[in-house]
Amino acid sequence: MDSRERILTTMEHRIPDRVGLFEICINNQVAQHFLGRKSYVWGTGETTKASLEAEMAGKDELKKFINNGYQDAIEVYYKAGLDMIPIYPTAFIHPLNFGLHNVAVADIYDVEIKRDSETSFLLTSKDPDAPGFWCSARYAPKADTFSMYRDNIMEKGEEEFERYIEYLEGKDLTKIPEQLQYGLDGLKNAIDTNNKKYNLALLGFADIEYPCFKTFHRLFLELMFTNEELVHRYMRATTDSMKAMLKIELEMGVDGILAANDWCYRGGPMMSPDYFDKYMAPYLRELVDLTHSYNKFFVRHLDGNTYKILDSLVNKCDIDAYHAIEPPAGMDIVKVKQMYGDKIIVIGNIDCGEILTNWTPEKIEEETKRIIKAVSPGGGHIFGSSNAIHGGVPVENFLAYTNAAKKYGKYPIEL
Repeated sequence: MDSRERILTTMEHRIPDRVGLFEICINNQVAQHFLGRKSYVWGTGETTKASLEAEMAGKDELKKFINNGYQDAIEVYYKAGLDMIPIYPTAFIHPLNFGLHNVAVADIYDVEIKRDSETSFLLTSKDPDAPGFWCSARYAPKADTFSMYRDNIMEKGEEEFERYIEYLEGKDLTKIPEQLQYGLDGLKNAIDTNNKKYNLALLGFADIEYPCFKTFHRLFLELMFTNEELVHRYMRATTDSMKAMLKIELEMGVDGILAANDWCYRGGPMMSPDYFDKYMAPYLRELVDLTHSYNKFFVRHLDGNTYKILDSLVNKCDIDAYHAIEPPAGMDIVKVKQMYGDKIIVIGNIDCGEILTNWTPEKIEEETKRIIKAVSPGGGHIFGSSNAIHGGVPVENFLAYTNAAKKYGKYPIEL
């Protein structure tokens, strides 16, 4: 089987030739190992900083950066022996307060970007329909992260948040912002390249715009209790915006969709299960239903301890697969498969925090073998890390786990 056939067979709850391999993102060191040159792939602070600088350099530089990033990612995933790749059309573009790039058609894309220092930036709206909006962001080299830390909504509060929602509600969702079109064009080129050369299973991206990586996250959580109507207005406007982008991706020919926003800490969800069912689940279900209407599958990434909302994800939201089932957060992939393996595919879950970062390749091989023996028999499993191949994972440890997964993951599993 090739990679696409392997993943599609698994997603149909049939048994492939071997366990498939997936990562939500990989670090630039791993990319450089496989390409033999410097490359920027999605998921690191270094890449976000470089893409922001490309946008500051002009439209042509940004378009080139986006296309090169997607093309390099596909080649890296193929050479690494991974079977499924996510391509995020918003990965390298920077509307105002872009958080973890969980944005879609209606965000404020017309911005001026200025450098405050070597590692900090100020984004200011130039959109005449959104005057006075701004956001400060910074890169932390040691942690290799890039984050928003202050903006006008955080400073002014609820009325300013409502002004932002009014802007979102007034957007024409049939008009794709120029910058977002660069990302969608890059996705289309990536699909074409993949179909011609690699045949990986390729995921597009769509998720509800829960603002956990945005500066107004705390305000949003407070408003769940104090202003239900305003929260639903935000969710309605952003979900409609995301559906407009999702439809384009599905019609381009992606194999499935990944949703990757975070809602849980290691201790549990950021909100009560009742609030999740009220404010999150109905809107996520709309994205899943649209994906299913194109006969595509929907993968839900969620780290942290998710047990309290997992039944809603499976039975109310109707997801097809769950990634990454984080062991340090108390998540047991064997238990999850026993609970829901007849309905979803489990994806994961070798620990990337301690094991892939600090263990020896020999110990990593044994841990990979242990997980496959426990989870893979009978199918329904795609192997991967417990979140991502972040900047702290050495190349040799990445190779140890992927090589071991291919060695021990052949069906029938006989370990």
